[in-house]
Amino acid sequence: MPSPSNLGVPPGRGNCPLTMPLPFDLIYTDYHGLQQMKQHMGLSFRKYRCRIRVIDTFGTEPAYNHEEYATLHGYRTNWGYWNLNPKQFMTMFPHTPDNSFMGFVSEELNETEKQLIKGGKAGNMAVVYGKEASIWKGKEKSLGILSKYMEIHGTVYYESQRPPEVPAFVKNHGLLPQPEFQQLLRKAKLFIGFGFPYEGPAPLEAIANGCVFLQSRFSPPHSSLNHEFFRGKPTSREVRVRGRGGAPCGSWQRETEVWGEGRGGPNGWVRELAGRGRSCRNPRPGQVFSQHPYAENFIGKPHVWTVDYNNSDEFEAAIKAIMRTQVDPYLPYEYTCEGMLERIHAYIQHQDFCAAPGPVPAGARAPQSPFVLAPNATHLEWAGNSSSAPGAWPPAHSLRAWLAAAGRACTDLCLDHGLVCEPSFFPILNSQDAFRKLQVPCDSTESEMNHLYPAFAQPGRECFLQKEPLLFSCAGSSTKYRRLCPCRDFRKGQVALCQDCL
Repeated sequence: MPSPSNLGVPPGRGNCPLTMPLPFDLIYTDYHGLQQMKQHMGLSFRKYRCRIRVIDTFGTEPAYNHEEYATLHGYRTNWGYWNLNPKQFMTMFPHTPDNSFMGFVSEELNETEKQLIKGGKAGNMAVVYGKEASIWKGKEKSLGILSKYMEIHGTVYYESQRPPEVPAFVKNHGLLPQPEFQQLLRKAKLFIGFGFPYEGPAPLEAIANGCVFLQSRFSPPHSSLNHEFFRGKPTSREVRVRGRGGAPCGSWQRETEVWGEGRGGPNGWVRELAGRGRSCRNPRPGQVFSQHPYAENFIGKPHVWTVDYNNSDEFEAAIKAIMRTQVDPYLPYEYTCEGMLERIHAYIQHQDFCAAPGPVPAGARAPQSPFVLAPNATHLEWAGNSSSAPGAWPPAHSLRAWLAAAGRACTDLCLDHGLVCEPSFFPILNSQDAFRKLQVPCDSTESEMNHLYPAFAQPGRECFLQKEPLLFSCAGSSTKYRRLCPCRDFRKGQVALCQDCL
């Protein structure tokens, strides 16, 4: 993080006017750096905050970001209340489109390396995910079943004595340097998780090194209601996955998976396009919660298996099937060096949170509506004769808008249509005209602060518009409201970018 002097902040904790041009364009920091900047910069922080990008492991939903709204409505968190544009929060996994998906780079192998790894695999070797001994506690039954088929390896930290939680039949290597851990993964057939740590980089590394990743399905789902770990995080996510045969489809609602100090990921239709080209099969309602939802929903079988560890028959059947399954090393394009650079380059070129919209001239007529009802009368589309604002990003012609069913989040609704929610399009839809074009019978229209607006309340036939731009939110749902949702397309293997975003 730049020092106060490098930031151009005068003495007096930033309370004096700025006297020189800024020596930078953007500041990438984390929550701790953000707190220090606010402490040292004082009033100057307001001038700089539009240039800040916050590395945010767990994601921050708009309802937790807006200090006044969060305080009034009980969205308690140890990390939120910053009143930033939610897109300034940069996440490791594409948790919610309200934030910007930064990601990270995992090692990408060339074809020669992939063939060498495939030839050097031990068909009966498993590595357990996690370095803490507590992860192994209570897993004796699953480990016993696994040991009938595979040689089990662990990387549990210890100083002098072997941790008692690790069974004697497990070969524990202790805490390994990263190169040695990579070599272990290159030999292993299976990388198995036991519910913690929550979503992290290791499963992607294992899959990239030719392992199958086996993880547990959470039932009931883990959340701040039943796990201390999740309390205080600025999000209230769940993942709902529908489908069977290894092809989940559908939605993204209130997700609770987290890695270390953070969390993550969408699914279904996103996996169809951003993953391996699979589509949904035999959709059926249900909820699936797993240790690593990105791996489950973006990658899926044959690389990722998610089963109920409490069902011994299901667990053992998965082990047998995995031993018969041959997989190639695989890394999603989003996590390659090129994929990440492509995404970050687009953000740097196009995201501008310092530019304020110009005032509407007095007496100016309202512009012609830029969207029309689609031919099938189910949703709104960008009008063919309308031009989006010059430099607008993402380009508004990718807009598609639906009225969601009551109790559905916009993230869910868009994914159901093979699209993703795009919060920057909310201002375009935040009008009586949008409801009118969707043939929604508004007996009254009010403008209020609520992270679920714009929305239609069926009892009373009331339409609500958003009063506070920082509260436009793809996340969030209520059985009282049918939300008006802006969606867009995305590039295969790059869910953060629309088809015409480059």
